Amino acid sequence: MQTRTIEARLRKLEATSSRLKTWFIVWGLTVEAAQEKAQELFAAGVVHPRERETVMLLAWRGKGPLPDSRRTDLDNLTRGELDTLLAHLRARAVEEERGRAFAAEENIAGLDHTDFYIRHLRRCGDHTTLRMLKWEENPEPGDIGMEAHRAHIARLRAWEARYMPESAEKGPTYADARH
Repeated sequence: MQTRTIEARLRKLEATSSRLKTWFIVWGLTVEAAQEKAQELFAAGVVHPRERETVMLLAWRGKGPLPDSRRTDLDNLTRGELDTLLAHLRARAVEEERGRAFAAEENIAGLDHTDFYIRHLRRCGDHTTLRMLKWEENPEPGDIGMEAHRAHIARLRAWEARYMPESAEKGPTYADARH
């Protein structure tokens, strides 16, 4: 009886653990090349997708040589591989949101990639990524003078007003104070 209970608990933990989420990533210089490589790997019996595993076909956009196609998780990706994977997932989310808007017959004139990505983040409740997106798209210019700092704050406010009007800063900030 104890063994059955332990096995049931272990299965439950495995089912809920995000650490067990793996991908089999097939790399190519183009998506078409990755598809061809995937077909070769399936035919050779190299790829046997596991339960809860996704096979990703990705075009390598990073510097350096083409990575090896392999089973991996987030902790074992190089920075270039992770950047490529995240760009792919972001583009997929944008296309999904664009498709939702089109299916709902919304007027999408004037909406750009960022608008659709923000819609996706809001729909999924990913508020942390949404807040960080502002800084990702408007990085601080580094050690600068007060005028450049004011220009950067103005760009941030314009970005917030365009993409996040409900949370755009109102009123003066310390950057507006004249010494």
